[in-house]
Amino acid sequence: MFLAKTILQETLKHREAFDLYYKMGNERNYDKVATQLSVSNCSVGKWANSFGWVQRVLEADAKVADELDKATITEVTKQRIKIVGVVGALIDKCVVEVDGKLVPTFIVESVPDFERVVKLFQLLNGEPTDRSEVTDAANARKTVLSRLDRLHTLYEAPGNN
Repeated sequence: MFLAKTILQETLKHREAFDLYYKMGNERNYDKVATQLSVSNCSVGKWANSFGWVQRVLEADAKVADELDKATITEVTKQRIKIVGVVGALIDKCVVEVDGKLVPTFIVESVPDFERVVKLFQLLNGEPTDRSEVTDAANARKTVLSRLDRLHTLYEAPGNN
């Protein structure tokens, strides 16, 4: 069996070959790189093995994914800040303080309006806004235990003792 000799030093030509390979995305293969650079498939394979192209592609893809995640998180955070500002301004217009109590400046004219206000209150307080029925005993037990765990966690929180 013939073992290809490992190349120890990456040259500019090797780096350009890798860059070409990487830019091919899902269509990448050694044959295309060899054809575009007018070298043998064997040479490209040797370069890929010597300089860890597969691992480098995985690392580069992971870096791009991380940067995209950070950009997405930043954008979502900006949007949430805007929404919180809008909701705060809306609350400031809808509620006034009279004798130390918050009093709404609007009139709830229908049951659906009242339901929306209650759901908004629940949502802002981290509570579920819809009821879901538990239909079997196993799920009922899990639900009850989950709620008890949550209550225990809240009770044990600093400042509640």
